[in-house]
Amino acid sequence: VDDNSINLSLASELTRIWGHNAFEATGANQALGLFKEHNFDLILLDIQMPEIDGVTLLQMMRELKPDLKTPVVALSATNLDTEKERLLNAGFDAFISKPLDEENLKRVLDQNTITRPSNICESSNDYQDTVFDYDLTLSQSANNKQLVAHIINLLCREIPDYQESLKS
Repeated sequence: VDDNSINLSLASELTRIWGHNAFEATGANQALGLFKEHNFDLILLDIQMPEIDGVTLLQMMRELKPDLKTPVVALSATNLDTEKERLLNAGFDAFISKPLDEENLKRVLDQNTITRPSNICESSNDYQDTVFDYDLTLSQSANNKQLVAHIINLLCREIPDYQESLKS
């Protein structure tokens, strides 16, 4: 979520290059609509936006989904330790200063996303051993571990729906 189209495009394209799906919102109202419709693995949220700022938007998201476990990362052009501390105290899980730096963004994504399939379906009856072949999936995905992690994560989320359909 960023009202600056350059920052929004850069963050989205980098996350796509690294094998993730990215949704874009240019403001709080658009972001809330997406937030209501989807479950995200990570949210990058600009702090200084017109109409509704990032801190207020985070509070609104937490009110809509009180059990929200999704990491929310603050993006701010203010690169002061006091700003970082204020945002972390406001409930953000991490902080990235602008202009966006590829290495910092990659580090935050790597720290807050699943990178190995053994962590994905822990409570899902060991699907990773019976439903897919990790090595084969990796070789068929240009050896892109981030892409494979995303694919497997999607599969693990969808398995319960498939099971219900099969039972029906």
